[in-house]
Amino acid sequence: GWDVDDIGLGVIFDRSIPGFVSQRLAEAFAATEDALGPARVARHVCHPGGAKVVTAIEEALALPPGSLDVEREVLRDAGNMSVPTVLFVLERVLAQGATGRLVMAALGPGFTLSLLPLEAWVAAALFIAFLALQRLGELVLPAGRLACIAVFGWGQPVNPL
Repeated sequence: GWDVDDIGLGVIFDRSIPGFVSQRLAEAFAATEDALGPARVARHVCHPGGAKVVTAIEEALALPPGSLDVEREVLRDAGNMSVPTVLFVLERVLAQGATGRLVMAALGPGFTLSLLPLEAWVAAALFIAFLALQRLGELVLPAGRLACIAVFGWGQPVNPL
């Protein structure tokens, strides 16, 4: 949940989240298999909700220990920045040369799970476009405004029909 005070928003974490992830995440992923398609997942790119949550994700998805070390690095370097933290993980995964099918997974308040399957080359192209738009925004708009528009606009659901 969230704590709203004079300083801003503060995240409130329930100690039961890692256990909940361990017990229920695999079931949630399984429920989306048809929508994600048959392609093999080369890398899960996960929102690191906390060190124990990252370990719980590895366990729930039967990933080898250390598979989500980039998530741990981002958490160590920048902390939990809420759901957009997964974009920082994606940036580092791409910088390491990831290829193939990626599945971005972001955990949210009330335990929501958002999944986005994409090919690594598409993600790289989106990042290049985002950085170009951000640079253009620095030249044209007040600092940061376009970046906020791009980040918040990127996560909007799209109906493919």
